[in-house]
Amino acid sequence: MWTCLYAGCNAPRSALHQLEKEKYEAASKKWRKVLAKDSAQVAGLYVASRYFVEADTTANPFDSAYHYITAAQRVYALAPDEGAKQLKKLKLDSTALDRQKIKVDSLAFAYARSVHTVPAYQAFLDRYASAPQRPAATATRDSLAFEAAKAEGTYQAYQRFLKQYPDARQAREANEIYELLLYENQTASGTLEAYENFVRRYPHNAYLTEAQRHIYALRTAPHTPEAYALFYADYPHAHVAPHALEWLFLFHREEGTLEQFANQYSLPSADSMLIRLTTATTQLLPMPANARWGFIDEAGQWRIPARYDAPTDEYRCAEVDAPYFVLHQNARAGLVDRAGKPLTAFRYDRLEALRPGIYRAERGDSVGLVTGADGETIPLQFEDISLVGGFLVRAETGGQVRLLTLQGHNVLKGTFEDISMEDDQLLVRQNGRYAVLRWTQLLNDLQQNRAPRPQFQFHEVVPQPQESFLVRVGDRWGVVNARLKPIVPVTADAVEYTPGGWLVQKDQQYFLMNRDGQPLHPQGFERVIFNTQFYGVKVAGRWGVLNQAGAFYKEPAYDSVQFLAENILLLSLNDNLFAAFGQDKMVNFNRYQKVEVLTNKFTLGANETPVYLLLATDAAGRQSLFNSQGEQIMASRYDRIALLGNQLLMAERNRKTGIYDLQGNTIVPARYDGAGFFNGRVMLLQRGKFGMFDPTLQHLIPPQYEATLRPLAESTNAYIALKKGSYGLIDSQNHPLIPFTMDEIRHWTEGISLVRQNGRWVFWEWGKNEAASEPMDAIRFLRETPEESVLRVERGLRYGVLSSVYGEVLPVRYEEVIDLGQDRPLYFAALQAEEGQYHVDYVNAEGVPFHQVVVDEETYDTLICE
Repeated sequence: MWTCLYAGCNAPRSALHQLEKEKYEAASKKWRKVLAKDSAQVAGLYVASRYFVEADTTANPFDSAYHYITAAQRVYALAPDEGAKQLKKLKLDSTALDRQKIKVDSLAFAYARSVHTVPAYQAFLDRYASAPQRPAATATRDSLAFEAAKAEGTYQAYQRFLKQYPDARQAREANEIYELLLYENQTASGTLEAYENFVRRYPHNAYLTEAQRHIYALRTAPHTPEAYALFYADYPHAHVAPHALEWLFLFHREEGTLEQFANQYSLPSADSMLIRLTTATTQLLPMPANARWGFIDEAGQWRIPARYDAPTDEYRCAEVDAPYFVLHQNARAGLVDRAGKPLTAFRYDRLEALRPGIYRAERGDSVGLVTGADGETIPLQFEDISLVGGFLVRAETGGQVRLLTLQGHNVLKGTFEDISMEDDQLLVRQNGRYAVLRWTQLLNDLQQNRAPRPQFQFHEVVPQPQESFLVRVGDRWGVVNARLKPIVPVTADAVEYTPGGWLVQKDQQYFLMNRDGQPLHPQGFERVIFNTQFYGVKVAGRWGVLNQAGAFYKEPAYDSVQFLAENILLLSLNDNLFAAFGQDKMVNFNRYQKVEVLTNKFTLGANETPVYLLLATDAAGRQSLFNSQGEQIMASRYDRIALLGNQLLMAERNRKTGIYDLQGNTIVPARYDGAGFFNGRVMLLQRGKFGMFDPTLQHLIPPQYEATLRPLAESTNAYIALKKGSYGLIDSQNHPLIPFTMDEIRHWTEGISLVRQNGRWVFWEWGKNEAASEPMDAIRFLRETPEESVLRVERGLRYGVLSSVYGEVLPVRYEEVIDLGQDRPLYFAALQAEEGQYHVDYVNAEGVPFHQVVVDEETYDTLICE
């Protein structure tokens, strides 16, 4: 094996000599013969490498040259020192081997560069592990591969590039493009499902937040607490989750359920929402500092720092209950929450609240939309913006209208003449015709990225109860339901809603249909009238009555029909007058000239059952009264009968008035000249004197006073009475509480009243029947509620405040006192300190000062709204 090394290398030298003379065939035979005998002969390997570089004419002989020279280097590295000396005699040493290696590397790289393809460079890199050209080959390969991925332009191409060349200089850019193309590919349908699948499959993608933003917009398009709560539950860590939480905070705030909100959601201690939550009932007041304005709470703490222009009128002199504040910096408006956190840039001319948390934003002639939770959601690019249905946006430009969600997504593609909303239905007008679209279907289309196709079928659309629509095409009318399915064909001359269905006019006849458009009665009528229980119908000149099922309650045999009440009918036949009271009961009213209904339904609460009574007047003007069952409860002997409140009757006979219950029973005999009803009591008049009857307590105060008795307060059974030109106070049994020596009496607390005597006011204690305070020059009630009365007291042009709960709140020392509070008192008390300077104390309901400030006259005028 080591013959050449120790015995000389004549054969290799001869081969090299033949090679240098360009006798390539002879050289080939010699070096092949040498290597055939000894494949590890360094000289033979060296000559072989040179042969493939210098004599081989194939396109790429460099791999073979590389093979032999690297083999020679390996064998040489194993030769002992003595062998190295022998090779040196042959002028073959490591330097020659290294030069040949460098030459082969260079030629191989030049070949790869001439081919200039990714496979060519990759082959060079795979083969030439120690070539100095490897960095250049790597860079060029990566560049060509990156360009190929760009040319293909798919996320799969970039994905392959990143997988094959993770360390490429273009890897970062490739990854950015890959994530974008992947996002675009996976969400190309634009559906809610596509965005949610993307978020689930690719939680680390750079466009995760963008996908979450679309999910948020589509999920919360209905703008309901349930929609925001569900989004927050499913995506609590999304970057827009705080936006959903903000809307939930606002909904709970409006509903007065912030305690429920606090129990349901945990908030970071530094979160402005937590600050607002813990101070939700705190009053905020505008306050100047260092020539700027902010807001303090009733503990005197700054909640909104003093960084803003002077407040507008809506924030001056009163507690502000808005969830957000529209403030100004350098005359530009922006939005700030109650914890002082700016929510928008200060770049608007005007922000107008459309509803809590939603603002119309103006700048110049351009209009957009801003919300407290999401900031500017619709850019300033429209001429006008308004809300449709409270949660969709009608955006108008050039007389054309778009419909957007609060997040700015198009609900309908294109523009229209007008868009409005009735209940859950959208009415869209285009070219003078209307389309009707269901919001639930539109929401589904929006989330599925389907383009709705409005059908502009109608010239007029009139919303009706129970999600139906009266529609006109040309001069024909009909009815469609919420799904636009015909209920009444659009062939009628006119259609009118009835409590039981539809009244359809066609060819000068009237037809009755039920709610589903089915005939209530097979025949048509000449005329139809109706109430909630019956239909009056005219057939061949005669009137009859149908019930709500369409069956005849009264056959068509009458000259006229009149509805007096829901279940009381008046029918005439051949000069005979009958009242029908249901259940086939008929009462002859021939002896009466006039019949009318007395009812309390217009003064009752929503859940109270109204009373219907029939008042009949005979030829002599005498009145009698019948109940809704047709029973006479008051005989025909009264000059006048009238309802008194909701539960009493007043009847006059021979100029004397009595009080009766709704069954006609006597409550107060008819001995009075007149009666009236006030605050649940019956006021009585007799010989010019006034008395009172309390139907609840069944107490009667005989008429003996000079004016109508007035209750001192709703919470008391004490009454202010006038006798001999002076006022006194009596109880419901006519016992005196305050003597009749007063010019005026006002309520203060149980057992204590305010009385004015000789032009001055004092407190009067009933039990002791004496004054209980020093005189006051004047008084003014700042508030009167069942919980507390607050009185501004004046003595010698100075003011103080008394509370029925807390006693003296402010001493009588101030020049101005104002109650700034809404839910509870909060006092502004001012005293001029020196010329042009005012000292102002802010004091809470209990009388504890929480802030003091000295201001100039201009600032003072701002604080007191002048």
